[in-house]
Amino acid sequence: MKDQLSSVDIHAISRELERELSGARVDKVFQTGKNELVIRVYGRGRKELVASDRFICMTKYKRQAPKMPSSFSMQLRKHLKSKPIIWVRQHEFERIVEVGFEGLTLVFELFGGGNALLIDEEGKIIGLCNWQKWRDRVLGVGRPYEYPPARVNPFRAGLEDVRDELSDSDKSLSSTLATRFSLFGRWAKKACEIGGQDPDEKASIADAEKVLEGIRGVCSILDGELHPALEKGGPNPYSDEWDGSMTFNEAVDGHFSSMQMKDGVNDALKVFEDERQRLIERIEGHKKLLKNSLQEIESSKDCADLIFQNMGQVKNIIESIRSLRDNGISDDEIVKSLKDLGVLKIDGCSIRIRLS
Repeated sequence: MKDQLSSVDIHAISRELERELSGARVDKVFQTGKNELVIRVYGRGRKELVASDRFICMTKYKRQAPKMPSSFSMQLRKHLKSKPIIWVRQHEFERIVEVGFEGLTLVFELFGGGNALLIDEEGKIIGLCNWQKWRDRVLGVGRPYEYPPARVNPFRAGLEDVRDELSDSDKSLSSTLATRFSLFGRWAKKACEIGGQDPDEKASIADAEKVLEGIRGVCSILDGELHPALEKGGPNPYSDEWDGSMTFNEAVDGHFSSMQMKDGVNDALKVFEDERQRLIERIEGHKKLLKNSLQEIESSKDCADLIFQNMGQVKNIIESIRSLRDNGISDDEIVKSLKDLGVLKIDGCSIRIRLS
């Protein structure tokens, strides 16, 4: 099950977003999750763009807007309100989507926990969703925005780029195409097929020209007509199951929005189960307290019955103690003198008596 968009997916959906959003103007911005933004636009029909750490698309599914907007969403409203979107594009062949405005660029990083950043025309960060510190870059307000270290863009790759990557790899050709050129899975195999090579053989610099031929062949397919479908494993922009019934954006929206709904239901069920367990433990605690209280009541009842049955003896003891105290006799002496009556201990107003 696909849980995030690949570089190939982002290449495809950026084309659809460019076509649908160019010229639209920003109405409102909401931060609907820790790493999720919703941008409402108008001018080419009312639409909503949703971007998270795993995907980006226009959505038909409503997200719950928070009662209090985040500071970043307020900042985006301030800078982008009523501004037209000029372009939407993928940065190189990375999992990064950029939305261009006059003098500003909104960058969505769809990896590593995700991030959204507003960049000015000088390349400085005006605002961002998450402050982040990586080994090779720091993202913070006022700092110049730096892209993460990039793989080779297959659309720009030349023969020397291919030779460099092959000479530095000790993996199979398909693995090298995946890790060095972001051509994963079927696309690595397709490139090998076009170049007439075995994907499981070790990458060799001697095959550079054939590898480049395969890469260019795949890029030609990726720049061609989309054949999107929502397959069992997730959205696919170049599907053999294509029937023309949906756009790739619709496939992405249906897949990831339903995943979010399922995650939300699972989170709610977990909260319910935790609360149920807490109440069960609380009920068990009350049952234990009730049992102890009933035992104390039963013990007190037995004691009260015994006192009632020996009320004459108890009354005589109390009167005797009162009389002896009036005569200045100490409590210890009183206990000794009344031992035969069953007096065991006197402590202030407390008297311990043996009753038969």
